[in-house]
Amino acid sequence: MEKLRVYISLALLALYAPAAQAASTSVSSEDAPLPKTEVPQIAVDFSICLGRASAALEYAHLVGQPYSEAQARWDVFRDLLEAIAPDQNEGMSRQLLAQRIKAKMALSRLLTLAQFNDDPRLSTKAQADAMVQLGHCDDLIS
Repeated sequence: MEKLRVYISLALLALYAPAAQAASTSVSSEDAPLPKTEVPQIAVDFSICLGRASAALEYAHLVGQPYSEAQARWDVFRDLLEAIAPDQNEGMSRQLLAQRIKAKMALSRLLTLAQFNDDPRLSTKAQADAMVQLGHCDDLIS
């Protein structure tokens, strides 16, 4: 898993670092307005997955499950996000943090419903939806 994480990080850094750097440069003329900060979609995806990984890690701790897999997932997405957006400007940082928090809260809600809801139909649906969300993230790194 460690070799895969390093390989993916280096590959993504090589592919997306120029785009992230270009997106974070500002206009040098004092009279020209600063360009609107555009966050690369891959950075948004990794930020969302980092939020979901945070929720899965907290859930594993909460219910007493082994959390090594959840920790490994979190580590991978943290490293990937740092690799493609190392020099985030304030606007980009806020946007990515907002996406991360939103994704974390959404998955936390689903995992809580799946574990603690009295309605078995709703619990099953919440569990399935949570697995789909985590599956989308796992697809990014597999």
